Amino acid sequence: MLLALKTRLLPAKPVAAEPMVPTLAAAVALPLALARAMERVALASIGAVVALQALIRWRPDDFFFEPSYYFVHQDKWWVLLIAVVLLALSRLTPAALPRLSLDGVLERPERAAAILALLVFVASLASTYGVAQNYDLVRDEQMASFDTTVFMRGHLMAVVPPEWRDYAAALQPRFMVQVAGNTALGSSYLPGNAAFRALVATLLAPQFANPLLAALSVWLCFGLARVLWPARPDAAIVASLLLATSAQVLFMASTSFAMTGHMALTLAWLRLYLRGGALGAAGALAVGFVAMGWHQLAFHVFFAAPFVLHLWWGRRFRTALVYSFSYLAFAVFWTGYWSVLAAAAGVHLGGGFEGGSRFFFERFASLLGKFTLFDVATVALNLVRMLAWNNPILPALLVIAFACRRGLPLPLRLSMGGVVATLLVVLFVLPSQGHGWGYRYLHGYLGVLCLIGAYGWMEAFKPVAASDAATGRSRSMAPIAAICAFTLLVLLPAQASQVHTFINHHKGTYAAIAKARADIVIVDDRHLFYGEDFGRNDPFLRNKPLFLTLDRLEPALIDRLCARGLTVSFFDRTEGVALGALKIHDEALPDWRDGRRAHLLAVPCLVPLGVR
Repeated sequence: MLLALKTRLLPAKPVAAEPMVPTLAAAVALPLALARAMERVALASIGAVVALQALIRWRPDDFFFEPSYYFVHQDKWWVLLIAVVLLALSRLTPAALPRLSLDGVLERPERAAAILALLVFVASLASTYGVAQNYDLVRDEQMASFDTTVFMRGHLMAVVPPEWRDYAAALQPRFMVQVAGNTALGSSYLPGNAAFRALVATLLAPQFANPLLAALSVWLCFGLARVLWPARPDAAIVASLLLATSAQVLFMASTSFAMTGHMALTLAWLRLYLRGGALGAAGALAVGFVAMGWHQLAFHVFFAAPFVLHLWWGRRFRTALVYSFSYLAFAVFWTGYWSVLAAAAGVHLGGGFEGGSRFFFERFASLLGKFTLFDVATVALNLVRMLAWNNPILPALLVIAFACRRGLPLPLRLSMGGVVATLLVVLFVLPSQGHGWGYRYLHGYLGVLCLIGAYGWMEAFKPVAASDAATGRSRSMAPIAAICAFTLLVLLPAQASQVHTFINHHKGTYAAIAKARADIVIVDDRHLFYGEDFGRNDPFLRNKPLFLTLDRLEPALIDRLCARGLTVSFFDRTEGVALGALKIHDEALPDWRDGRRAHLLAVPCLVPLGVR
């Protein structure tokens, strides 16, 4: 019995679905499976919105952070609208759906996929400059651009002038490597994303990097579907279409976040793994090395781990050893990266920051100790956000795929193990993603989820699609076409406007204070949404004014600014709200920083914003 189970779990190669001979009864009944799935997703979505809204009202202090803010002001409205559309479409009978000609698409599906990839590149690049306004909203994005700038100038870390070394923590308050004596600035993120952006900048500009990776992801998703289901080019079109019409894909590709790269690397790794042989394994391991060092070590590890474990389970010991020892070596290298970086830059790590595996385990343990039951609701809010920023029909297709999971190709089942592992880890370690258009912690799996959605589509419409394949016409494409039309004509434009408006609040405020005529602007970020992220500086401190964060400044350091003849301005919630920034709380609560604020307001070199 155990041998039979192992044999079932170890197909030598993905097996193509055999066309089925349709019957009239099946052709009428099977599309109702999608209708039922759409109805269930819609009702479950409405229930989730009601429950989460009630929970936020009950415990507002626990939830008034990014996930609850986005849910209240953005996501719940999109989810409710999507639910209404799904319910309306679920009431249509199969006979009411129009037939669509697929002659040209099915004859040359590669051309259709290439067009989709090109459209994704153009749309996300246009969104980078138009919707997102080429503006790094939060610290994660800023650090990607920080490292890119450093690499583009031929440095590994940015040297800090002696007069600013005591202010290093206030100049760059988060996600920085601790360097002895503060002689240099370097981010605590791994370098892959920034290095790729710097590489792209040698020919184009850093802003082209994520649009290129998003387009590559669409093409890789199409190619994987062709490998998994070689007799079903229509499934490959569906998978790539689901990915290409995702608002999460388009708008995350408009940022500096590393997650678009994780999505492309995940799909590339899976394609090489399925190729098999020495070349396939070598390619997958090379991609795995890059993916582990893309920005955070863990994201790729969670994806690859089920595949490596399955190699051991399948008694493929030689291959399992190669992958296991390779990933162990990769982990040793990347956990020691900062020590190598510091040595190459000619500096020494300090302040207790030593890197290595001990640093990762201690950081993991410290985050794990903060878990509460309310973190479950935080992850639920993130998943609702993911629902709101992807193709609305995808969840219904996933429901059908999981109902028919016995026929789901093994690589996709193993990939789902990575999804589950990622969700469990973020639940206990880092439940709040902070900012992200969609759920960025699962962004790397979007291509895999679209492939699973394509499988669900085939299961729901198998007889109809098989019968229409000979004529090149398909009624089964009509629901996806209708949803994609709704997404492109309604959802994406409305969400683009929302993204633009949200970013504009922050960018407009920053643009105003960046014109201050003082030498230094000290930022008190309390009660402002992403207030700390107004304190941003060029790695080589070429911007004027320079920004310092109040909570990292001792009063004596403020006095030394005046002694150096520098003028200082102060930015806090009052100026922020007046300039259009979003505030978090209506009331100012007592805080230990009030003493520093009072000291700052009394220094002789203080001048109003905009006045020297």
